[in-house]
Amino acid sequence: MLRLSSRRRRSRCLVAVSAAAMLACGTGVAVAQMQNLQQGLQRATDRLGSAEAVTLDNVSIDLGFAVYRMPKIEFSGVNLPRAELQRLFDKSVAEPVGPRLAKLSAKQVRVPELIVEQQVGGERQITRYRDIVVDDIANGRIASAASTSGSFELKDAKAGPTSGTMGRLTLSDLDMPEAARTYSERAGSATELKRIYGAFTLENLALSSDKGAHIKIARMAGREFFARPTKASWTETMKALGSMENPDKASPAEQSRMIAAFAEVFEAMQVGSMEAVGIEIADPTDDKQATGRIARIAYTGGTGSR
Repeated sequence: MLRLSSRRRRSRCLVAVSAAAMLACGTGVAVAQMQNLQQGLQRATDRLGSAEAVTLDNVSIDLGFAVYRMPKIEFSGVNLPRAELQRLFDKSVAEPVGPRLAKLSAKQVRVPELIVEQQVGGERQITRYRDIVVDDIANGRIASAASTSGSFELKDAKAGPTSGTMGRLTLSDLDMPEAARTYSERAGSATELKRIYGAFTLENLALSSDKGAHIKIARMAGREFFARPTKASWTETMKALGSMENPDKASPAEQSRMIAAFAEVFEAMQVGSMEAVGIEIADPTDDKQATGRIARIAYTGGTGSR
């Protein structure tokens, strides 16, 4: 029994010594493996963190003729880390906006306020959309989006200021990569119209001028909007118009170029249907104190390619 106990003790000592020797010899490998494990855990944590929530502050998109400002954007269930999300809105990035947006997928995006500033000729408009919720983005395509309310101010050097409010705005089946390509890129050889969005609705639009004129529309709706790029791109056309302080005083050649550019833009879009209901108009500045009501105006167009 004593010999057996001694053998057991020696065996245990040998096992312990062997384990210590193996640990000493493999310390460098163990440390490297621990570092790799730590990095892997960090990457996994980053992915899980981005999938839970990522918030970007003070985001601005400058298109030249319009500036989009978002004090805060909240992403939930997003597939991109913070750096990649910031890259989506960085105009210094060489990659076109369309392919960048095509990388984005998210369960939901919330924008408490979107401010759009536009300058077109002598007109300057500031529009505010509030409480925007975007659901189910897959590869840049939005299933649905909605804004609870909005307001705008329009300052025109000739007509004077106009202000307005709007109710709920909804949009469905918006293809952001295709919209970015259409608006920012120049047309190549392809002339096929592509669908930009499936449907929109706008409730309770009201406009009033400083002279007392009023226009109210209870509801507007449209379906199947298609478009394609133009020769000078939509963005360049709007920039050119915005740079003209007084279009009426432009040279005949400049006016002809602008008319041709606008004609091309209108030819490059197509809508399946549109309607406006509950229209009220009042203009006390008119000699006859004009007022009017229209129950419904509707338009049905063609359909483009899908």
